[in-house]
Amino acid sequence: MFNFQGADPGHVDPKTYTTIGALPGHIDPNQPPNKKPWRTINDNTFVRSLELVMPQELRAIILDQIDQQFKVLTYEKLIMKLEEVLEESFFNDFVKKDNVLMVSEGRPGVDNIFSLRREEDADDASKGILRLDIDKESYERAGLQGQTIRGKGRKHTKARFRIELDLRLPSMIHGKKGFERLITAARNVLNTSLTWLFLDESQPPRAVSKEDQPQSAIEKYYPTKMDCKPSIGTLQQILVPPLCPPSIGDDTALNEWIYEITEWLGLVGLESPRIREGDTPETYLSRYSLPGNTPPAGTQLCKVRWTGLIHSEFIINLMIQLM
Repeated sequence: MFNFQGADPGHVDPKTYTTIGALPGHIDPNQPPNKKPWRTINDNTFVRSLELVMPQELRAIILDQIDQQFKVLTYEKLIMKLEEVLEESFFNDFVKKDNVLMVSEGRPGVDNIFSLRREEDADDASKGILRLDIDKESYERAGLQGQTIRGKGRKHTKARFRIELDLRLPSMIHGKKGFERLITAARNVLNTSLTWLFLDESQPPRAVSKEDQPQSAIEKYYPTKMDCKPSIGTLQQILVPPLCPPSIGDDTALNEWIYEITEWLGLVGLESPRIREGDTPETYLSRYSLPGNTPPAGTQLCKVRWTGLIHSEFIINLMIQLM
């Protein structure tokens, strides 16, 4: 089970981040901005699903552009222990050099979950953050310094702890005291064999045949290649509310518009009949109503959905190409 968690697994309230503003006319894909909404995308390291909704009239143009500009997203499923992630060959080939994303199986807040992700500091220096979210017993036996994960005052929840280490620091090498302490904890305490999702962002994402791939350090971990191919569907007779925001000076109207559009987008993702032309459900079953200024005629929409391990760089590049 892979439940991709956010920055704080103790924080369980869902949030929708909305950014309203004028985007620049040209953005360099090699140097995307670091302000909102780009920063919000970068903050979500592990993305499980991505949806793109467009008018049916733009389907051919946008899908051709996606096919030409973007390659098939691929990632691997590996079976390995945390200690094997820290072995010299794997550690030097992937963790120290490449932009690798890894996350282990487990239920957030219940099981011990390990992840490796890339972060940028204030000086644009790349970090390789190893995060260990573990229970109290494992934390006390591991002998590593961490912090308590907030439980938001919920009752009957066991204490959990988080340990974060930057594996790209110069001190994080074999033979150094701090790194050897981490290896000891991985060997003696956090030694369960787990299924990991592994994504190397530095490699070309287009799927190639197994014969064309060089032998790498992951072959001994029983890799299973997963393709994250988009699924494409057509939604018929969908009522579309006005997508232009009201005057920014009117905060009440703006907030109401944001709530309405967010709710409508959620129903589009669910392909709910509540937003179809001619739908008249019993008020006992559903009290949803479209915004009052919604045109009465339905239209066709195209929905493209990616499901798998998706890195933020792919999402940012997709936004830039669609602008």
